Amino acid sequence: MLRPLRSYARLPAAERRLALRAVALVVAFRIALWTLPASRVLAAAPRPRARPAHAGIAPERIARLVRAGARRIPAASCLTRALAARWLLAEAAQPSTLHFGHRRDHRGRFAAHAWLEHGGQVLIGGDEDLALYHRFAPAPGAVERAPPAAAAPDHAPAHRT
Repeated sequence: MLRPLRSYARLPAAERRLALRAVALVVAFRIALWTLPASRVLAAAPRPRARPAHAGIAPERIARLVRAGARRIPAASCLTRALAARWLLAEAAQPSTLHFGHRRDHRGRFAAHAWLEHGGQVLIGGDEDLALYHRFAPAPGAVERAPPAAAAPDHAPAHRT
């Protein structure tokens, strides 16, 4: 139990904050997937930011922090991890693609899997042999989620004299 705490303590301050945020998002998405319709959970997106968050932290590192935090959360599924990482990547103004696939396991039972890609690289969910999965047709808005744009004013402020 002390080993994860030592690893956490050795992280730079920005990564410690991001690791805590990753765990919070994994927990939030786990609860949301238990209690809300999937369509609502999948549509969730962070609020637009004026500046991207997590500056200087690579998408691969963000994904690693999500995976590390998710290991400590009971029932943190592949979808839970993928949604948390997608959220953090969107905050960092990094696009990502959420994929869903299905297959039959060795007993002939239906099995589903979710994974997240960034720039053609699997960041979350690559621990499975993805070649075994048949991809579901993408749901509208589920693929190539671009980061939210910062809110721009509709008009210039009025000039006062």
